This record gives sequence, C-alpha cells and structure tokens, in this order.
Amino acid sequence: MAIAETISSNWRSLVAITASVSVAGMGFGFSYPVITLTMERWGTPEVIIGLNAGMFALSALLFSPLVPRLLSRFGAVTFLIACIVDIVICLLLFKAVNNMVLLFPLRFLAGCGINGLFVATDVWISQLANDANRGRIIAIYSTCLTAGFVIGPMLLLVTGTDGWLPFLSGAGLVALATIPILFVIGREPKFEQTTVAATFQYLKLAPTLVSAGLMFGLLEASMFGFFPIFGMRL
Repeated sequence: MAIAETISSNWRSLVAITASVSVAGMGFGFSYPVITLTMERWGTPEVIIGLNAGMFALSALLFSPLVPRLLSRFGAVTFLIACIVDIVICLLLFKAVNNMVLLFPLRFLAGCGINGLFVATDVWISQLANDANRGRIIAIYSTCLTAGFVIGPMLLLVTGTDGWLPFLSGAGLVALATIPILFVIGREPKFEQTTVAATFQYLKLAPTLVSAGLMFGLLEASMFGFFPIFGMRL
C-alpha cells in the first residue's frame, strides 16, 4: 500500500511539475521575441540587443549556483512560486518602464526567475526518477517543455507584437504556471544544503557534459536573441 501511494504521489508531482514548466515555457517562448522586436522597433543597434539578451545568460551563471541552497532553505513550492511572480512582474515592467537602460536589470531579474524555475524543476524531476524510468520521465518532461517553447511564439499571431496585449498575455501565461504547483504542496522532496563551491566542482567532474551545455547555450541564446529580427526582415 505504501509503495502504491508513493508511486501515485510521484506521478502526481511529475504531472504538476511538467504542466507548470510547460506553461512557463509558453510564456517564455511568447515574451522573448516580443522584447527583442520591441527593442528593434525603438531603433536599437543589434549589438545592444545582443548584450541585453546576454543578461539572461549572465543571470544563469550568477544565480543558478545559488538555487540548491534556496531550495533547501525555502522548499521547492515556495521557491517556484517566487520565480513565477518575479517573471510576471518583470514582463509587465518591460512594457511599463519603456526605458532602454532599465531593460538590462529587468532582463537579468527575469532571467533569474526563469533559470531558477528551470533548475528547480530539473532537480525535482531528477529526484522523482529512478534507474528504471529515468529516460522515460526526462523525455516526457523535455517534450512538454519544448512544446511550450513552440506554442508560445505562435500565439503572437493572435496578439501581435505591439502594445500591452503581448506583455499581458505572456505574463498571464506564466502566472497560470502556479496552478499545477498548488496541487503538490507538501509533496516536494527535501533538498540537501549545498555550497556554491560544491556546485562548481561539476566543472571538473563532467567536463564533456559541461562543454556540451556551453555549446547548446551559445546556440540557443543566439537564436532567441536574433532570429525574431532575422525572420521579420525576411
């Protein structure tokens, strides 16, 4: 009986986390090109657009190593909701401030929320998986997240890229990601306390994996940052 309850709890957590990160992925995929195209509409030079997009990567470098400690201290549910709130506020401020200089710290803060959400859900998913089902669970999670990235930009066909509507829609999509998380309150795993130094030890333990992640990040950042402009000009 206890084993059956554990399996049911794990799958409930898997569904909730996957649904949450998929909705967040829609909001991320929806809003990222909007910010880029808004900056281009202002006549912003490409190098500035690239530097602004780089704030997302910088936030990943500086904030992601802190995520394990924050998960240990506040718990996964509280941390994930805080990340979602951070993203929603930043998306609304992107339109409200209408200021090039302020877009840099806002992009960095939004990146902290997005990277925090992705790292936390990755860690949670890893704890739900075992050697027998790890490949299947990671495949389901990754497929749903990628589907969110695909669906998000397609919604721009409905909202357009100008005015408040795309920013409100993106923020609303991300906010919906809190709903699945509410169903797993009290079911989140316990996370061990770690240090930033311990996190960076993996650079030595798995250099091939780290290098692959570095290359993927380079390509992903380039595409997210410049493909919307390239596509619009074509």
